[in-house]
Amino acid sequence: MQHQDESWTHIHDIALVFLALAYSSDADLSDSEVDTISEALRRWKPKATDREIHEVVMESAAIFFESDAEREVVLSVRTLGDALNIEQRRQVLEDVMRVAEADGVLLNAEQNLLSVLAGAWDIKATKDRLIEESTARMESDPRSEEHTSELQSPCNLVCRLLLE
Repeated sequence: MQHQDESWTHIHDIALVFLALAYSSDADLSDSEVDTISEALRRWKPKATDREIHEVVMESAAIFFESDAEREVVLSVRTLGDALNIEQRRQVLEDVMRVAEADGVLLNAEQNLLSVLAGAWDIKATKDRLIEESTARMESDPRSEEHTSELQSPCNLVCRLLLE
């Protein structure tokens, strides 16, 4: 499946953004993150079966892992920004935050992607509120030993591409 195939939907775009945040920030996709992604997608497609949700996640993961992930995520972010109204964009950002918080830690790379999404979708106040209300442990030192590799993470590369 190519991102531009007619079977690709906005739900796939949303799933791709979720996967980018969940996997790219720490190169791990925990069970709690997968569960949170599936729950969030069910809110976007309430009549979908578990199998259909699983297919969307798998198709989006295939695009993420088997193609130019950064380019595909940027395309999804821009597509969603154009296709969704402001309330829907806010809901996606709230769901992105739930995915980020699923493992109990809000990493700097996740915070960066939240900021870039909020800026790209003109909903910065929503991001500020979500960060303020978060119960996840915040990664506090952006200049940690992992800072150099974090700058090269796919999540941060996506952020830089969206800012261009």
